[in-house]
Amino acid sequence: MRLKSVLIVFSWIILFSCNNENKQDNNNEEMSAQEQRDVLYQEVITVHDEVMPKMEDIVLLQEKIRIQINSLNEVDSSSSRVSGLREMNALLESADNAMMNWMREFKPEMNAKEVENEVALKYLENEMDRIHEVKKVVNESISSAEEYLESKTNLK
Repeated sequence: MRLKSVLIVFSWIILFSCNNENKQDNNNEEMSAQEQRDVLYQEVITVHDEVMPKMEDIVLLQEKIRIQINSLNEVDSSSSRVSGLREMNALLESADNAMMNWMREFKPEMNAKEVENEVALKYLENEMDRIHEVKKVVNESISSAEEYLESKTNLK
């Protein structure tokens, strides 16, 4: 009888022990999902923070382009140079709009603890793709405008 009592107590201890381990595993899974969300959120913000200073480059390039367009308009507003400058300005404007739209549409509250992990992760992954696209457009427009201005300056 004593052996039977010891076995029952021992079985209960094992059962409770396993149940606690499952609860801890679930907490760790939820914690790692939250950590995953937080890491992804920070990565999105890091890309944004990397691109944002380039908006000043866009403004400065647009100003250079405007000055050249105004100068050329005094001579010949239909020149291919004016047309090229306007095209570069439109590229820069498009990049600026892409960043402004992303910032206006980004919803940081989607990383709140109240939002389901799956929903938050999907949203943040999509935002990571979108901000990378913005980065690409910004970098390409700046590069194209700088190359265009440099090539036309060297023709003089």
